[in-house]
Amino acid sequence: SHWWAHMDGQWVPDRWRGPDGNPMGSASLAPLLYEYTHDIITQLKEQDTLPDAVQVGNEVDQGMLWNTALLPAHWTAFVELTAEAVSAISDVAGGNNMHKIVLHISKGGDAQFCEDWVATFTAAGGTLDVIGLSYYPMWHGTLDDLKGNVNNLAIKFPELEVWVVET
Repeated sequence: SHWWAHMDGQWVPDRWRGPDGNPMGSASLAPLLYEYTHDIITQLKEQDTLPDAVQVGNEVDQGMLWNTALLPAHWTAFVELTAEAVSAISDVAGGNNMHKIVLHISKGGDAQFCEDWVATFTAAGGTLDVIGLSYYPMWHGTLDDLKGNVNNLAIKFPELEVWVVET
């Protein structure tokens, strides 16, 4: 995003807009996202600080790079764009054991939303290693709600790890 990325603010950066000021389509945004991600991971690699995991986006409940990959209307574009980021990460990291890709959603206490979101993302061809959750008790319920969600996700998606990445 061009200033603060959260679930209600996933706008296309101003420099990635078309001449008319509107967001470009996913075919135009994909190489820009690839180049940006490639550059960041390259900088980390060059300073010998490759992370163990990379989070693609922040609280992407409603997608990213709006309106091009706004959810729920544009799952295909969202998956295509996240795949570009994952490709860039993989291309730079190579065999350096950076294999965990985190997709971060905000509703840590909402088991049904999180299950549906991950199921829809993976059914659309999206790849991830870790389901990242935000959890703030004032918005996401009790710790029991978080625990129930984490347990549900672990059962429904046993191949994925579940992390609380923001609290």
